Amino acid sequence: MKTSFKRWRIVLILTVLLLTTSTGYSTAVEASSHRQVIDTPQIFTSGAWSPNGQSVALSTVDGTIFVQSAITGQITNTLVQQSGPTFSVAWNPDGTKLATGGIDMKIRVWDTTTSQLLNTLSGHTDFVSAVIWSPEGSKIISGSSQDSQNFRIWDAATGKQLKGDNTGSIDRMAWSPDGTKLARVNIVGVDFVDVNTLDALSDFVLNHPEGPSSGYDVAAIAWGPDSKRLATGSGNGTVRIWDLDTKKIIVDHLHANEGQNVDPELDVVNALTFSADGSKLSSLSVDGTIRVWDTSTGKILNTMQVKDVTTTYGSVWSQYGGRLALADNTPNSAGTKAISANTIRIVVPFPSAEDLHATVKQCATVAVKSNLTTLLNSKQLQQFVTAVKALTSDQIPPACAADLIAVAEALQKAP
Repeated sequence: MKTSFKRWRIVLILTVLLLTTSTGYSTAVEASSHRQVIDTPQIFTSGAWSPNGQSVALSTVDGTIFVQSAITGQITNTLVQQSGPTFSVAWNPDGTKLATGGIDMKIRVWDTTTSQLLNTLSGHTDFVSAVIWSPEGSKIISGSSQDSQNFRIWDAATGKQLKGDNTGSIDRMAWSPDGTKLARVNIVGVDFVDVNTLDALSDFVLNHPEGPSSGYDVAAIAWGPDSKRLATGSGNGTVRIWDLDTKKIIVDHLHANEGQNVDPELDVVNALTFSADGSKLSSLSVDGTIRVWDTSTGKILNTMQVKDVTTTYGSVWSQYGGRLALADNTPNSAGTKAISANTIRIVVPFPSAEDLHATVKQCATVAVKSNLTTLLNSKQLQQFVTAVKALTSDQIPPACAADLIAVAEALQKAP
């Protein structure tokens, strides 16, 4: 794939309507799913989970942002900006605001309770491909492509630009779990920004050995839970895991798509997540295939073709990796340019007791960990769900609790 992924997002707007290729994989049963059908044709472009794990926001080609409850499956907010495609959406740390960026070169800040537009930040001279909040929520950070200052930092309260640098095109950004580094995706790989100075770490760059325009352009990234590894998914369907201490590839050429698709757009890896203990990595490709890998050996552990999906953009894994918000952009069976079934699903692909144990270990406090582990060991899943629902945010992060409940309920329903 020759195009950088900023431009690739423009390309997908034009090409996704023509994609009708189905895969040859067998279809696995969805363990758990909520589905919301959007009334008008939409093409999803990006997604983000709320900090409490209760909602997911997805942006679209026409600029509309949908906020869906991950619990009921209902659309709770619809934000309409009437300005063309929106390419990035991000929640602030307390979940009360959303920042969006898109083709009109502006960043908008929204109240998630009232759906009111609070502020519009202007300054970029090319479309905004990535937005993210600082960990404490006082700043908004944005990235663009062909811009004299393609990396900009804004005061979230006033909308004033605080800083701007030309660092090369930026497609997406993600904070490390320990909150010390911001990963920025560019055409040749990934570089990193220090949380305190918001300056680039000049000696901390991951460059694909094949170079730019080689098909290894990064379309998705995921931090390992210990902040010491980073996974990248590429336009040619390749997944890699990097050791951030040595800046070397430690697991290479995990082929998320094995030449299965006639159209190379369908091979793109557009979502990644590590398991809570870092032992597994899950990937989602544009054709709707989910794969799970052993992060030590690179061995594939599970494969699933999401039912009735042949094209998905904008999908995103939850913070603890238990759920996938899957944006279905599948064209209709007649092959026309109209999209007949635009849905947002909350899917638990491969529920397991092993993952429940790992997630409890990662995020529950010592005071409640023993009881939850005992319930899991005795296979009392309904009692486990009830116990997690009774916990306070001081005992377990709400996003972690939401994942545990969803995975446990899916495991109860699994064949």
